[in-house]
Amino acid sequence: MHERYRAEVFNFIANHPAPVIISARWRLYLEGHRFDNQEGGVESGKNSKHYVVSDLSSDIYSYVESELIGLSRTVPLVIVSQIPEAGWSVPESISKRKIYGEPPSLSTSRLVFEEANNRVNLLMNRLSSVATVVYPDELLCSRVSNRCMNNDEDLVPLYRDDNHPSYLLSKWISNFIVEKNTGLISLKKAGDEGVSM
Repeated sequence: MHERYRAEVFNFIANHPAPVIISARWRLYLEGHRFDNQEGGVESGKNSKHYVVSDLSSDIYSYVESELIGLSRTVPLVIVSQIPEAGWSVPESISKRKIYGEPPSLSTSRLVFEEANNRVNLLMNRLSSVATVVYPDELLCSRVSNRCMNNDEDLVPLYRDDNHPSYLLSKWISNFIVEKNTGLISLKKAGDEGVSM
């Protein structure tokens, strides 16, 4: 993050105290690797290398951890951990499976997701001492089947493509954030605008 922009964001937050919710593609932004579900689905795009611009020798994980700890001292902080990626275009894959007479429901391996996001999960576990960390994989991934669902029971896709949550999944995650933060965040009644903090 550009230092001037960072300072402006932190200054704005300090002058407008309210709970801050941060969600990101943590693994991609910190490690630069596109997701491979190891079942034929590889996220589109190129891999890249990410650095701390102000100190190229600095560990990016340590830098982000320090920044988020600093932010948590200013406002109540809610961090949404890595949303499990699918690796394939879920709407397109469901359609193709229907056309070819295959079972249309899609899922990916929980173990592959956890292995790919091991460093992210360790970071989130450390940050849970200063912030509320919400884990979307608790909504999507079963510890019984070791699978992460890509669609709901009516075959409605939970992803717009190979990684971005659909409206339905976004709604599930929003409700999950509220459930995990009762007293801190509450949804307004129908007819009101947005989320109340």
